[in-house]
Parts: sequence; structure tokens; C-alpha cells
Amino acid sequence: MTAPTGVGTPDTATPGFDTSASLPDPSIPDVATTDTAASDTSSAIPLWAWIAGGLTLLALLIGAVLFLRRGTAAVAVPEIERPKVAPRHEPELEPAPSGLAPAPASSNVTASAIPAPAMTMASEPTEDAAPIPSAPARIDIDIEIVRATRSVMNFTLDYRLNLANRTPNAVRDVSISAILTSAQSGAAPGSTALGFDRPQPVIIPRIGPNKTHSESGQVQLPTSKLQVMRQGNVPLFVPLLQITVTQGNGEPVTRHYVVGQPSTASAARLQPIPLNTPPGGIPGLRVRELDIQPA
Repeated sequence: MTAPTGVGTPDTATPGFDTSASLPDPSIPDVATTDTAASDTSSAIPLWAWIAGGLTLLALLIGAVLFLRRGTAAVAVPEIERPKVAPRHEPELEPAPSGLAPAPASSNVTASAIPAPAMTMASEPTEDAAPIPSAPARIDIDIEIVRATRSVMNFTLDYRLNLANRTPNAVRDVSISAILTSAQSGAAPGSTALGFDRPQPVIIPRIGPNKTHSESGQVQLPTSKLQVMRQGNVPLFVPLLQITVTQGNGEPVTRHYVVGQPSTASAARLQPIPLNTPPGGIPGLRVRELDIQPA
């Protein structure tokens, strides 16, 4: 009886073959077979699919970049708010006196750091305090005899008075009055006007600073009031002219002048006027101020 082949039969060597070589493992794929399959798969995807896929990927990348940039620009920079500090309560300062400029305000300088000005405030005048009178202006007087006449009744002088304001300020309401008398033997020149009525004064409204004002006037002396003096057999008289100037409500100032004919011996001296000549004009009369101190 012949036994079936392959069952319980020991392996026998086949002439011409190496029976020690192992058979291939069916779980390990064949490399050649795998490469062939991959090449077959690659050749199965068309070219336009690859291009479309690349374009799609590029579009996605561009969109991502734009989204990131838009997100960065949309983020607002937070505004840093200035810290709130409670206001400082500075002590109230009294207003500066008139004529002084106020100190500049500074947040770094306190009131205690500002030194107070060292000054002495003049006390305000009270109602009982008397006002200080202003000094009278200096007024120079120059007199020129324009004409002199003697009649039976009167001796008349026409004169021109020049008032010169020698101060830098104007003077106002200057009044002028004049009296003509004659000198008496043994009597002071200032006392000769006693008993004479003073005429109405002339008012000058204003004399500007360093200006001169001219005023013309006329005075008369009755012949009955002439104080006659004699030099031998010649009767003589010496006219005296008093000019009083008052500035506003100030004290009047009186000046005395002697009137006469120029002396042939000295230009500084004057001669009395003779009365032994016929009435009429007396030419060439001049004046000279007398130094008479007020009583």
C-alpha cells in the first residue's frame, strides 16, 4: 500500500534545489510590487488637479496674511489717561498795592517762598490835615513907560507891563493892580499909597510855562495930591508906581518903582520931574525898581 503524498512523509531532497533556503514571508509585501502600484496611482491623478490644489493653497495663505494684518490694524492703542491729582489749596494772598506788578504765578513756588516787598505805605491824609500850599511861581516884571502927560488936573502915565513866567508850569488867574503916588520927604516909599483907592485889578487867565504876557495900563495922580519938593526955586515931584501881582488865591506881592528923567551924571540914577514947565507931554521918562522889603 502506498501512503498519500505529503501526509506523514518525511521531507526528501529534490535533486538540483537547495532545500535550506527559506521561502518568502507572505506578510512582507514585495518592493517591486509596491513601487509599481504607487507609480500606477500617481499616473492616475491629472495635472490640472495639482495646479488647482496649488492655487487653492496659495489663496488660503494670502487670506491668512490679510486677516492677520487687518486684525493688527484694528487693535486700538489704549490711551494713557493722565493721573488725577487733588488740587492744592494755596493760601489766599492779599492784592498787591497799587503801582506794584503782581508776582508771576508758578505751581512750584508757594506763597511762603515769595518775599513781601519792603516798603512803607504813606499814611492817608485825614480831613483835619491842612493841605500843603504850593510855592508861588516866579514871575519877573518889566515896566516900560509909553507916555507921560501933565495937565492942570492930573499927572497921567501910560505903561506897558511884561510878565515873564520863569517856571516850567503854567500860572493861572494872575491879577494886576497899579497905584501912582508921589514921594514925600522923610516918608517911606511904601507908605505913600496909604489913603489911595486901589483900582479894579486886571485878570490874566493864564501864562504858559516860560512864556511872557504883555499888559498895557494907565494910572493917574491928581495934581492936588502931588508932594512938591523944591530944589532952590524949582518945584519938583518924584512919581512912585506900585504894582501888585496876585496868583490865584495866593498872597499879593507888591513892587515899588520910581519914575523920573534920566540923569546926565549916571545912567543908574533918575532926576525928579520939574513943575515949572507948561502942561503937556513929558518925554523920556524911565523907571527903576526900589528895594523895599515887605513889613
